[in-house]
Amino acid sequence: MREPRIETLPLLPRPRRAQSLLSTTDISKRRNVCFDPHNLTRPCEHTIRAADTIEIVARDEDALRAANTTLDQLSRLCTRCHAFEIHDWAQFAHRGFMLDVSRDRIPTMEHLKSIVKLLAAMKFNHLQLYFEHTFAYSGHEQIWNGLDPMTAEHIHELDLLCTNHGIELAANQNCFGHLSHWLSHPDYAHLAETHDEYEFYGFRRQGPFSLNPGHPGSKALIRDWLAQLRACHTSQRVNIGCDEVADLGTGSSKALVQQLGYEHVYSQFVGGVADICSDIGFHPMFWADVALSHPRCLDRLPDNMTGLVWGYEPESPFAEGLDKLRARQMSAWICPGTSCWRSFAGRTTERLANIKAAAKIGSSYKCQGFLLTSWGDLGHRQQWPITLRALADGAAAAWSGEYLAEPSAVDIHVFDEPDSGLAAWLDALGDADLQLREARDAQNLPRLLNSSALFHELHPAHESMPIRGGITEWNEIRAILDELSNRVPTLNEPLIRTEVLHSLDCSRFACDTAIMRRGGQQAAGLDNIISQHKQLWRERSRFPGLAASTQHYTTLHSRLKHETTS
Repeated sequence: MREPRIETLPLLPRPRRAQSLLSTTDISKRRNVCFDPHNLTRPCEHTIRAADTIEIVARDEDALRAANTTLDQLSRLCTRCHAFEIHDWAQFAHRGFMLDVSRDRIPTMEHLKSIVKLLAAMKFNHLQLYFEHTFAYSGHEQIWNGLDPMTAEHIHELDLLCTNHGIELAANQNCFGHLSHWLSHPDYAHLAETHDEYEFYGFRRQGPFSLNPGHPGSKALIRDWLAQLRACHTSQRVNIGCDEVADLGTGSSKALVQQLGYEHVYSQFVGGVADICSDIGFHPMFWADVALSHPRCLDRLPDNMTGLVWGYEPESPFAEGLDKLRARQMSAWICPGTSCWRSFAGRTTERLANIKAAAKIGSSYKCQGFLLTSWGDLGHRQQWPITLRALADGAAAAWSGEYLAEPSAVDIHVFDEPDSGLAAWLDALGDADLQLREARDAQNLPRLLNSSALFHELHPAHESMPIRGGITEWNEIRAILDELSNRVPTLNEPLIRTEVLHSLDCSRFACDTAIMRRGGQQAAGLDNIISQHKQLWRERSRFPGLAASTQHYTTLHSRLKHETTS
């Protein structure tokens, strides 16, 4: 049997330069290492020559870790192969993943530890856990009692594990908006911007949502949060959020905004949060959407901030945002998404295009960081394999600045299911409803954003949004789902198989509901989906968040019962 060539072996990420030599080599040989920071200057830059011996030349310890990761992946594929040379480096110095742990689903420590190890195996080196109210802040027990939150001890333990795997665990606490859980509590209600209705990007919402920037208690609360986070993180980076504060100026700060202007009030408050960060030894990062949409905000913000330019669609205006931050001489990271929230199976086409665009544009602007975000809107009901599939693309793009993950490499190195075809199957499942997301039917609707059509059918972002597709289109989607159900990959890991089948069941139920609403037979199976959701939740997530997540299904159950009996 001929030994394989390095060019044909599926690796994740794929090395930039890999060339086979004439002889053969044994991957299990001892690895000889030397460092050459003078000639190897790019992030994680290293060379590997594997022939009679295996010689690694690395820029630094991070580069050595990357080289060893490549060799470890090779050892899973073969014992012997053609001798080879590799010259590789990372496009982005910081390759990160941000996981939402505030929308009901807080991972168990066991699951978090497995995530850290998997991130390291894909050459990520940065992790954030998104907090709104799920960190156990001392003195604020009334907010997190009963949630089984992340504690300082948990963070210390996770931080040590991250450090040992070459990953920076950065702090993350939204410090302006997305704080309804805090501000709904009587002890903190006085800090809210408003408890009334306000417009949230075209839709009416009920407060509370954001802190009142004019109340001195707002910054006092933030200082307390950040001081407690600083005490349990070795990293000096903190993501202070401050995105989507659509209610600013609609309530308590209305007079202040009328007097000084929205941009002044926003930038003064966020700048004050940045000053708190500096006081306690943090470097602040912030979601840049508000500042980018109000140009004078950027001019008023401190110089020492990092702007996080986020967008989750193929056409997200990354370049426009980076242009503004460059003109301001403010450091920037590029932040695409996994496209898995507000879905049961992800949005494959949007994910691929969004991540690839972010990597290419971020590379062209020489961004130092790439942060892949994974949110948990409406109960965080997407299953872990859906997120994991997207993580693989993020890993490849963050390393290369261009390429996405090869499905065969994902099967081997991410799912540990070689030759299963799982990654390609998940990609097909994530595009089962693509025709309705892209509005290819005759309804003349805009493309559906931030949601799959299947999820939108059950949980529209707003009741005023039009329905999508007629019975013909939905029957076509059902046929796609039936075809996929007939070729579900054979998997070795029972939990992954159950999660994959649950994702398929949820998709089929959503499709059947759409068909029922358009004159078809009654949809069935929701009770089984709820039962399976409860069972799967306990496998990777802490129990207390389950009730709130399941409530989205029970509310749907009541609504569908009303529809079928009225």
